[in-house]
Amino acid sequence: MTLNYNMTDEGAFGLITIHGKLLEPHDGKDLLDELAAQIEEGKTRFIVDMSDVPQMNSSGLNLMIRMLTKTRNNGGELIVVHLSDKVKELYLTTKLNAIFTICDTLEEAKDLFQKQTENI
Repeated sequence: MTLNYNMTDEGAFGLITIHGKLLEPHDGKDLLDELAAQIEEGKTRFIVDMSDVPQMNSSGLNLMIRMLTKTRNNGGELIVVHLSDKVKELYLTTKLNAIFTICDTLEEAKDLFQKQTENI
């Protein structure tokens, strides 16, 4: 199964839902291009729903790091939600859980964005 994704505008943030395994180096080019276009239009907050990503390797981590970097370099934030146990273990092993904001649920991520907005 190759990478598929949906990107929707949820008002205060963009919701990116990824489907499939993140295993191939070329996976995600279209996603990065669309993310860049959204950032150019002024959207800088994103939630990435990975509930349908059963497996990921270093190529998938590279994609996620590039998405996070692009977002943060433009003053934004990216929150990752619904990690499978296998994918969560990869984030822990690589210590990327210290760099990424990871939430268990979409509601938790929305609440975090809401709190950040209130503190501005």
